[in-house]
Amino acid sequence: MPKAASLRSRTLPADHFRRAQPAEDDAYGFAEAPLSWVATSGGSVADTLLAWERGEVAELITGCGWDVVSVPARVGWEAARYLGRMHVPVGPVLSTVHDVRWLVLTGTAHGWDLGVGRLLPVGSAITVPHPAITAPHTVRGHSWIVEPRNRLTDGADLYGACVAYSAGRAMRLGPAS
Repeated sequence: MPKAASLRSRTLPADHFRRAQPAEDDAYGFAEAPLSWVATSGGSVADTLLAWERGEVAELITGCGWDVVSVPARVGWEAARYLGRMHVPVGPVLSTVHDVRWLVLTGTAHGWDLGVGRLLPVGSAITVPHPAITAPHTVRGHSWIVEPRNRLTDGADLYGACVAYSAGRAMRLGPAS
């Protein structure tokens, strides 16, 4: 087959997203355009798709379409479980070898003052795998706990889940001596 013909017949990762997206719209546009979360970061959708096609992670910038809160891995996993039990909508959650990163609505986590976690500064670069890479599978130590098809998490909900985790941990450990 000539090279041009093979390129035309090849399926790109974006084609899978279009077929897999939910039919109903959600409040933040992820169902409307499956890669809108990439575009709203200010990142290049084309560069992102090329990185994913090569099996790599893509670099995106925080603070434009969404903010990122970084918490220790144990806190991040427990917060996801807690919010799920409370039936709170949970948006994209990324696990890395260093932490768990929550993509939250812009501005909803400003003033984060908990001892666990921090709001990444606007303009920080994060690396993200293809949305199909979910735990326990990883690419360069990155995987999605919750893939980016859902709405964004409200930073206040995440804050509350982290407070609940910290309070529960303090109760289990008992008073400080």
